[in-house]
Amino acid sequence: MRKLAGFGCLYILCFFGKASAQQERLDSLLRVEKSYLKQDSSRVILLIELMKECRKLKRTKERFVYANEAVSLGEKIHCLSPLPPIYNNLGLYYEGRSEFEKSIFNYERAISISEQKNDLAHAADYTLNYGTVYHTLGDYPRALTLYQKAANYYIATGQEEDAANCFINMGGIYSEFPDQNEKAMTFVRKSLFIFQKMGKEGKRGVAEACMSIAGIYRKATEPELRKMGIPPEYKFDSSRKYLTLASTIASETEDEELQAEVSTATGLLEETLANYNLAIKDFQYAISVYEKLDRKSYANNCLINLGRVYKKQSDLTNGLIVLKKALASARQMNIIDQQKEALFNISQIYENQHAFDSAYFFYKAYIVMQDSIYNNDNQKLILRKQLQFEFNNKERVYQLNQQISENKLKEQEDLAIRQRQELDIRNKQLELSEREQEIQKLNYLKKQAALISEQKLKTFLLNQKDLEKKLATSMLDKKIDQQKSEIHANTVVNRFLVLTLLLFSLAGIYIFRTKQKTAKLNAIVLAQKTSLEELGKVKDKIFSIVSHDMRAPVNNLLAFNELLNEGGISQEKLSNYLEKIKGTLDHTSTMMENLLNWSASQMQGFNPVIEKVSLNQTVANIAREIEPALRKKKISLENTIPHEVFVNADKNMLELVVRNIVSNAIKFSEHHGKIEMSTSLDEDKKVILSVKDSGIGLNSDQVKNINSDSVKALESSYGTDREKGTGLGLMLCKHFIQLMKGHLSVESHLGRGSLFKITLLQA
Repeated sequence: MRKLAGFGCLYILCFFGKASAQQERLDSLLRVEKSYLKQDSSRVILLIELMKECRKLKRTKERFVYANEAVSLGEKIHCLSPLPPIYNNLGLYYEGRSEFEKSIFNYERAISISEQKNDLAHAADYTLNYGTVYHTLGDYPRALTLYQKAANYYIATGQEEDAANCFINMGGIYSEFPDQNEKAMTFVRKSLFIFQKMGKEGKRGVAEACMSIAGIYRKATEPELRKMGIPPEYKFDSSRKYLTLASTIASETEDEELQAEVSTATGLLEETLANYNLAIKDFQYAISVYEKLDRKSYANNCLINLGRVYKKQSDLTNGLIVLKKALASARQMNIIDQQKEALFNISQIYENQHAFDSAYFFYKAYIVMQDSIYNNDNQKLILRKQLQFEFNNKERVYQLNQQISENKLKEQEDLAIRQRQELDIRNKQLELSEREQEIQKLNYLKKQAALISEQKLKTFLLNQKDLEKKLATSMLDKKIDQQKSEIHANTVVNRFLVLTLLLFSLAGIYIFRTKQKTAKLNAIVLAQKTSLEELGKVKDKIFSIVSHDMRAPVNNLLAFNELLNEGGISQEKLSNYLEKIKGTLDHTSTMMENLLNWSASQMQGFNPVIEKVSLNQTVANIAREIEPALRKKKISLENTIPHEVFVNADKNMLELVVRNIVSNAIKFSEHHGKIEMSTSLDEDKKVILSVKDSGIGLNSDQVKNINSDSVKALESSYGTDREKGTGLGLMLCKHFIQLMKGHLSVESHLGRGSLFKITLLQA
């Protein structure tokens, strides 16, 4: 897209002295600025000069500090004349950093002030730059409107070369629509012709036009190519020819940004021809230049192109890294088209890697983004024909204006002849009007006499009416006095009624508010009662578990002690008893750990220590701890959690929760089963940790109790190897997850395994 820098280009060309001379001038201006304390138009000019000197010395930060100070003071004291080029430079700066809202504000202000001054030449420059913002954001109807407005200003001020910049950008917009490449080519060729006439000064414009023509040939269909006079088999050769010409101009002018644009266009051609290694080199070079020039949106667009080529080259790892980086940047800059492209390609990469959960997650996000811009896409399609019709009409008007200017002299001659004829007719009309005036004078004298007699009659009638009015006025005064007395009495009564009504209203409001407070207190009491009853049930459940499960290990130990004292136990029986006692003690240890953790969580002042926790590292630690249990039942544990996933959680709580859920998965899985652990993001960008097993599953009542928001003790059941449980583990997991502002849920069917989901805030 073509862009004009406005007065900023003139400022850059003002001085070509050495760096030392520029530094001396800056120091001199700084001394003046410190000593000049008046807040007037002279200070505005001084700040602008400081801005220009900082730009020459490439002091970007100081440059924009002085620019903002100049704008702020100029607006404050209504010294607006010198501000449009400053606003334009700020717009260019923020656009390059992809801060589009600030860029739009500055362009609009520059255009508004220039139009108020009727400075159409510079208003056209700023309008053209303004249009490129919406072109970048994909708002083609608004961008096209601004380009047309800028072109009209240029044509009105006789700046044909600058109008060519608008034509090339309009051609770029039309090329975005599949059936408008021929129309796009018309505008681009018109701009190319104008730039070629300019000689050396038009070289960059020639390069831009050549890149646009190459892109149109690359995207055009066979019927469109034939209409443009290009055989379809020469489609890519023609495109490469124009790109070569643009590359030559970029090298001659040593314009880094132009070289990056040519490299991007060449990369797209190489990608189309499946020359993926060449395309990667072109995109990587363009990215390095754009990042150096701080052109964030352009660099990010090339990053998406690079990721797409990696995907086509089956380099899925690099493709995923690049596309995720591009997606994050596109979200930060709020560029919808880039977000949609990145999401779609990430989904395809995960699908190729058979990571179907992740593929589904990103494809779902792509569909949501697609739906969010569906109306905008429809608007583009609906407005396409309308814009084509309107702009064709404007083209015809422009051509008619040219024809009118050519015939203007002839029309003026005809006008002079008509004016002479009209003058003769007017002279004859004057003679007739003089005669008519004499006749009108006689008629006037007759009418004057009649009016005098009528006036005397009216005077008599008016006097009579005055007497009647005085009589009516006296009678009205009496009636008014009577009405005033009645109104006074009614006012006293009304005030009493209003006061009474007000007292009743206040009483009603007081009663209503009292009832509301009572209802709220009752609701609070009922909720507390329900909570206490639930806690009572939990307490009874815990005491029941403790009273039952603590006897077994103690009795077993006593019995085993008696057997040891009696002696005569075979080694096989001894090993069998020891294994049973170990299982009983493991169960008791787990129960006591859960009881202690639950008791600690119920103490006042107990709060989780929230920090940034790595899910991959947490799961890896737990996997090492439960390795013996996995080996015993020959169960495989698959951890596909990326290393870069972090959550806000209490590390010890999170490990306890995950350990309990994975232990349950082992407990209720058959031998040679499988446990899968993965992560995804929900619509609120929270992290979902999924634990999926191939075990015996849960019935509907168990699923309902686990998914309930209330924290309750759950009924325990035996595992596939008769492993015993307490029912406290899941209760503790739910309670800890709630303390960490998360959510625990389960999906399960009998015989088909279970899927536990832990939702936590992303770090």
